[in-house]
Amino acid sequence: MLTNTLESIRARLPSSRMKKPSIPTMRQRISRGSVVFSVVLISFGLVASVIAGPSAYAQSPSPGSTVEVGFAAGAAFPQVNRLGNVDVAGGTNTGFTVAGSMQARLLDLPLRFRLEAQYTRLGLGDERRVQVGGSAPVVADGTANMLNGTGNFVLAAPTGSRLRPYLIGGLGIYRLSSTINITTPDGRAVASGAPSESETRFGLNGGAGLELPTGSMRTFVEARFHGVLTEDDRANFIPVVIGVRF
Repeated sequence: MLTNTLESIRARLPSSRMKKPSIPTMRQRISRGSVVFSVVLISFGLVASVIAGPSAYAQSPSPGSTVEVGFAAGAAFPQVNRLGNVDVAGGTNTGFTVAGSMQARLLDLPLRFRLEAQYTRLGLGDERRVQVGGSAPVVADGTANMLNGTGNFVLAAPTGSRLRPYLIGGLGIYRLSSTINITTPDGRAVASGAPSESETRFGLNGGAGLELPTGSMRTFVEARFHGVLTEDDRANFIPVVIGVRF
Protein backbone atom coordinates (compact mmCIF):
# COMPACT_ATOMS: atom_id res chain seq x y z
CA MET A 1 0.00 0.00 0.00
CA LEU A 2 2.74 2.46 0.98
CA THR A 3 4.76 1.51 -2.09
CA ASN A 4 1.82 2.17 -4.39
CA THR A 5 1.25 5.59 -2.77
CA LEU A 6 4.90 6.61 -3.25
CA GLU A 7 4.83 5.49 -6.86
CA SER A 8 1.65 7.51 -7.43
CA ILE A 9 3.22 10.66 -5.95
CA ARG A 10 6.40 10.20 -7.99
CA ALA A 11 4.40 9.85 -11.19
CA ARG A 12 2.63 13.16 -10.58
CA LEU A 13 5.92 15.10 -10.06
CA PRO A 14 7.67 16.64 -13.16
CA SER A 15 10.51 14.50 -14.36
CA SER A 16 14.13 15.63 -14.08
CA ARG A 17 14.38 15.60 -17.84
CA MET A 18 11.81 18.37 -18.10
CA LYS A 19 13.79 20.59 -15.72
CA LYS A 20 17.13 20.34 -17.49
CA PRO A 21 16.34 22.67 -20.43
CA SER A 22 15.41 25.50 -18.02
CA ILE A 23 18.82 25.49 -16.31
CA PRO A 24 20.93 26.98 -19.18
CA THR A 25 18.15 29.44 -19.97
CA MET A 26 18.26 30.74 -16.41
CA ARG A 27 22.04 30.99 -16.58
CA GLN A 28 21.79 32.97 -19.79
CA ARG A 29 19.34 35.34 -18.15
CA ILE A 30 21.62 35.77 -15.14
CA SER A 31 24.59 36.36 -17.47
CA ARG A 32 22.70 38.96 -19.49
CA GLY A 33 21.53 40.63 -16.31
CA SER A 34 25.11 40.77 -15.03
CA VAL A 35 26.28 42.37 -18.28
CA VAL A 36 23.53 44.99 -18.11
CA PHE A 37 24.30 45.65 -14.45
CA SER A 38 28.02 46.00 -15.23
CA VAL A 39 27.33 48.47 -18.06
CA VAL A 40 25.09 50.54 -15.79
CA LEU A 41 27.67 50.44 -13.01
CA ILE A 42 30.49 51.50 -15.32
CA SER A 43 28.34 54.29 -16.78
CA PHE A 44 27.52 55.48 -13.27
CA GLY A 45 31.20 55.47 -12.42
CA LEU A 46 32.07 57.52 -15.50
CA VAL A 47 29.37 60.07 -14.69
CA ALA A 48 30.56 60.25 -11.11
CA SER A 49 34.16 60.79 -12.21
CA VAL A 50 33.08 63.63 -14.50
CA ILE A 51 31.07 65.24 -11.69
CA ALA A 52 33.97 64.88 -9.27
CA GLY A 53 36.47 65.82 -11.96
CA PRO A 54 36.61 69.63 -11.67
CA SER A 55 38.22 69.70 -8.23
CA ALA A 56 40.69 66.95 -9.11
CA TYR A 57 41.44 68.61 -12.42
CA ALA A 58 41.91 72.01 -10.81
CA GLN A 59 44.36 70.57 -8.27
CA SER A 60 46.50 68.88 -10.93
CA PRO A 61 49.32 70.85 -12.55
CA SER A 62 48.06 72.66 -15.65
CA PRO A 63 50.68 74.85 -17.33
CA GLY A 64 49.71 77.30 -20.02
CA SER A 65 46.65 79.44 -20.62
CA THR A 66 43.04 78.37 -21.06
CA VAL A 67 43.42 78.60 -24.86
CA GLU A 68 46.10 76.42 -26.46
CA VAL A 69 47.49 76.14 -29.99
CA GLY A 70 48.65 72.73 -31.17
CA PHE A 71 50.51 71.08 -34.02
CA ALA A 72 50.74 67.37 -34.78
CA ALA A 73 52.08 65.00 -37.43
CA GLY A 74 52.13 61.26 -37.94
CA ALA A 75 51.04 58.30 -40.02
CA ALA A 76 47.59 57.65 -41.53
CA PHE A 77 46.24 54.13 -41.98
CA PRO A 78 43.28 53.64 -44.38
CA GLN A 79 40.63 51.18 -43.17
CA VAL A 80 39.03 50.61 -46.58
CA ASN A 81 40.49 50.25 -50.04
CA ARG A 82 38.36 53.03 -51.50
CA LEU A 83 37.80 56.76 -51.00
CA GLY A 84 34.14 57.38 -51.68
CA ASN A 85 33.61 57.97 -55.41
CA VAL A 86 37.11 59.36 -55.91
CA ASP A 87 39.46 57.50 -58.27
CA VAL A 88 42.10 55.65 -56.20
CA ALA A 89 43.65 53.50 -58.95
CA GLY A 90 44.71 50.21 -57.31
CA GLY A 91 43.59 51.15 -53.79
CA THR A 92 44.79 53.28 -50.89
CA ASN A 93 48.02 52.72 -48.97
CA THR A 94 49.46 54.06 -45.71
CA GLY A 95 50.30 57.77 -45.81
CA PHE A 96 51.00 60.76 -43.57
CA THR A 97 48.95 63.44 -41.84
CA VAL A 98 49.56 66.90 -40.36
CA ALA A 99 47.19 68.96 -38.22
CA GLY A 100 46.86 72.34 -36.52
CA SER A 101 44.38 73.12 -33.77
CA MET A 102 43.08 75.59 -31.22
CA GLN A 103 41.78 74.21 -27.93
CA ALA A 104 39.89 75.98 -25.15
CA ARG A 105 39.07 74.76 -21.67
CA LEU A 106 35.41 74.97 -20.68
CA LEU A 107 35.20 76.66 -17.25
CA ASP A 108 36.83 74.52 -14.53
CA LEU A 109 35.59 71.24 -16.00
CA PRO A 110 37.93 68.54 -17.33
CA LEU A 111 36.30 69.26 -20.70
CA ARG A 112 37.79 71.16 -23.63
CA PHE A 113 36.64 72.11 -27.11
CA ARG A 114 39.05 71.77 -30.03
CA LEU A 115 38.84 73.23 -33.54
CA GLU A 116 41.16 71.39 -35.88
CA ALA A 117 42.28 71.49 -39.51
CA GLN A 118 43.95 68.38 -40.86
CA TYR A 119 45.56 67.34 -44.14
CA THR A 120 46.10 63.67 -44.96
CA ARG A 121 47.80 62.15 -48.00
CA LEU A 122 47.61 58.45 -48.87
CA GLY A 123 49.59 56.57 -51.47
CA LEU A 124 47.78 54.64 -54.22
CA GLY A 125 48.56 51.20 -55.56
CA ASP A 126 49.24 50.53 -59.24
CA GLU A 127 46.37 49.50 -61.50
CA ARG A 128 46.60 48.30 -65.10
CA ARG A 129 44.01 49.90 -67.37
CA VAL A 130 42.99 49.67 -70.99
CA GLN A 131 42.83 53.00 -72.79
CA VAL A 132 39.84 54.08 -74.84
CA GLY A 133 40.09 52.61 -78.35
CA GLY A 134 41.64 49.35 -77.22
CA SER A 135 45.25 50.55 -77.38
CA ALA A 136 48.07 49.14 -75.24
CA PRO A 137 47.36 48.94 -71.49
CA VAL A 138 48.64 51.64 -69.18
CA VAL A 139 49.41 51.83 -65.45
CA ALA A 140 47.56 54.22 -63.10
CA ASP A 141 48.88 55.33 -59.71
CA GLY A 142 49.08 58.55 -57.70
CA THR A 143 48.03 59.96 -54.34
CA ALA A 144 44.77 60.48 -52.45
CA ASN A 145 44.19 63.68 -50.49
CA MET A 146 41.88 64.45 -47.57
CA LEU A 147 41.44 67.92 -46.10
CA ASN A 148 39.10 68.19 -43.13
CA GLY A 149 37.97 70.67 -40.51
CA THR A 150 36.45 69.29 -37.30
CA GLY A 151 34.98 70.46 -34.02
CA ASN A 152 35.69 68.11 -31.11
CA PHE A 153 35.06 67.71 -27.39
CA VAL A 154 38.00 66.50 -25.29
CA LEU A 155 37.33 64.83 -21.93
CA ALA A 156 40.44 64.61 -19.75
CA ALA A 157 40.66 61.97 -17.03
CA PRO A 158 41.25 63.55 -13.57
CA THR A 159 44.36 61.63 -12.51
CA GLY A 160 46.96 62.48 -9.92
CA SER A 161 49.91 61.79 -12.24
CA ARG A 162 51.46 64.06 -14.84
CA LEU A 163 50.63 61.59 -17.61
CA ARG A 164 47.01 62.42 -18.42
CA PRO A 165 44.76 60.27 -20.67
CA TYR A 166 41.81 61.77 -22.53
CA LEU A 167 38.98 60.89 -24.90
CA ILE A 168 38.15 62.95 -27.99
CA GLY A 169 35.27 62.92 -30.46
CA GLY A 170 33.39 65.21 -32.82
CA LEU A 171 32.26 65.84 -36.37
CA GLY A 172 33.36 67.89 -39.35
CA ILE A 173 33.58 68.37 -43.11
CA TYR A 174 35.92 66.30 -45.29
CA ARG A 175 37.08 67.08 -48.83
CA LEU A 176 38.29 63.99 -50.73
CA SER A 177 40.32 64.12 -53.94
CA SER A 178 43.13 62.33 -55.75
CA THR A 179 45.86 62.97 -58.29
CA ILE A 180 46.33 60.23 -60.89
CA ASN A 181 49.44 59.49 -62.95
CA ILE A 182 49.12 57.43 -66.15
CA THR A 183 52.22 55.73 -67.56
CA THR A 184 52.93 52.98 -70.09
CA PRO A 185 54.30 49.64 -68.80
CA ASP A 186 57.81 50.78 -69.74
CA GLY A 187 57.48 53.93 -67.57
CA ARG A 188 56.70 56.55 -70.24
CA ALA A 189 54.31 59.22 -68.91
CA VAL A 190 50.98 59.51 -70.67
CA ALA A 191 49.19 61.84 -68.22
CA SER A 192 51.02 63.12 -65.15
CA GLY A 193 49.27 64.70 -62.18
CA ALA A 194 45.78 64.59 -63.69
CA PRO A 195 43.24 65.58 -60.98
CA SER A 196 40.26 63.29 -60.55
CA GLU A 197 36.78 64.21 -59.39
CA SER A 198 36.55 65.39 -55.79
CA GLU A 199 33.71 65.29 -53.27
CA THR A 200 32.94 66.97 -49.94
CA ARG A 201 31.16 65.05 -47.19
CA PHE A 202 30.36 65.17 -43.50
CA GLY A 203 32.17 62.80 -41.17
CA LEU A 204 32.62 61.69 -37.57
CA ASN A 205 35.70 60.93 -35.52
CA GLY A 206 36.56 59.51 -32.12
CA GLY A 207 39.61 58.27 -30.27
CA ALA A 208 41.93 58.67 -27.31
CA GLY A 209 45.25 60.17 -26.40
CA LEU A 210 47.88 60.72 -23.71
CA GLU A 211 49.41 64.08 -22.86
CA LEU A 212 52.36 65.04 -20.69
CA PRO A 213 53.03 68.61 -19.51
CA THR A 214 56.65 69.55 -20.31
CA GLY A 215 57.43 73.02 -19.05
CA SER A 216 55.11 75.51 -20.72
CA MET A 217 54.01 72.95 -23.34
CA ARG A 218 52.02 69.72 -23.52
CA THR A 219 53.38 66.81 -25.50
CA PHE A 220 50.74 64.34 -26.65
CA VAL A 221 50.21 61.11 -28.58
CA GLU A 222 46.80 60.52 -30.13
CA ALA A 223 44.92 58.02 -32.29
CA ARG A 224 41.48 58.60 -33.79
CA PHE A 225 39.09 56.83 -36.14
CA HIS A 226 37.64 59.04 -38.89
CA GLY A 227 34.56 57.85 -40.76
CA VAL A 228 33.54 59.93 -43.79
CA LEU A 229 29.85 59.55 -44.65
CA THR A 230 30.07 58.96 -48.40
CA GLU A 231 27.20 57.59 -50.48
CA ASP A 232 28.83 54.41 -51.76
CA ASP A 233 32.17 53.28 -50.35
CA ARG A 234 33.10 54.66 -46.95
CA ALA A 235 36.36 56.58 -46.58
CA ASN A 236 37.59 55.47 -43.16
CA PHE A 237 41.10 56.06 -41.85
CA ILE A 238 43.02 56.18 -38.56
CA PRO A 239 45.74 58.80 -38.04
CA VAL A 240 48.25 58.19 -35.24
CA VAL A 241 50.07 61.42 -34.39
CA ILE A 242 52.49 62.98 -31.94
CA GLY A 243 52.37 66.70 -31.28
CA VAL A 244 52.68 69.64 -28.93
CA ARG A 245 50.29 72.25 -27.49
CA PHE A 246 51.25 75.54 -25.90
